[in-house]
Amino acid sequence: MGLSLCLFRCAGVFPGSGPLPETAPGELMRRITRHTDKLSTIQGHAQLLVNSEMGNFYGTLEVKAHLPDSMLAKVEGPFGVDMALMRLCSEDVLFYSPYLHLAFEGSLRDTLRDFLPFHMNTADFLLQALGLMKMNAEHLKDMSLFYTKDGQYVYGFQNGERIWVHPKGPVITRWEKKDETGKPIWTWEGSRFKKSGGIRMPQTIQITTEEPRQKVTVYYTKRKTNQELNTGWCTLKIPESVNPLPL
Repeated sequence: MGLSLCLFRCAGVFPGSGPLPETAPGELMRRITRHTDKLSTIQGHAQLLVNSEMGNFYGTLEVKAHLPDSMLAKVEGPFGVDMALMRLCSEDVLFYSPYLHLAFEGSLRDTLRDFLPFHMNTADFLLQALGLMKMNAEHLKDMSLFYTKDGQYVYGFQNGERIWVHPKGPVITRWEKKDETGKPIWTWEGSRFKKSGGIRMPQTIQITTEEPRQKVTVYYTKRKTNQELNTGWCTLKIPESVNPLPL
């Protein structure tokens, strides 16, 4: 921890931004959490682009969510073709693909990796899609460095993992996730942050996974936060002829 504080205090001044306010890693983490906890609801439309080894996919994403655990998402492909709908309610997941005429249901703890039109870390799907990332106390146990660079705070970890935090918000702008051995898993990056409903959120989100190698880009064209959702907003009906399979 002493080395961490030394690196932070000796970081210097960055052109055009001035020195960042001095803060402790734990206090910054708590401020990030206080900011993300301000978000209660969100309704948004976004452009969706997936580049992968198997090809490219371009479509739109419609999302409604009530934090901390409920979301309804709809993915449309070219020409308005419904590709996938997914509902998260507490630990219950219902996934339906009109395009494939298939449905799956189970627990959030189970993986949806094989059933989404793209691969991603589904355990973090909600926060990644909405654009608000946050840390927990467990992360601080593995932290080895804490410094400033290019007007942002940076958490460094023993395995090489990095988390960048912009002081406005504060918000996490980039997260390079690695496993215990230092092998890259995914990179999450938010940009073009704008304030809406008292929350600073990115307009563009990019998630790059390593295995399989691919990049998911979400560009929000319309978004409303902390406004009341309509009654029955999280209802997802599937045809009677479709029997959901267990995850």
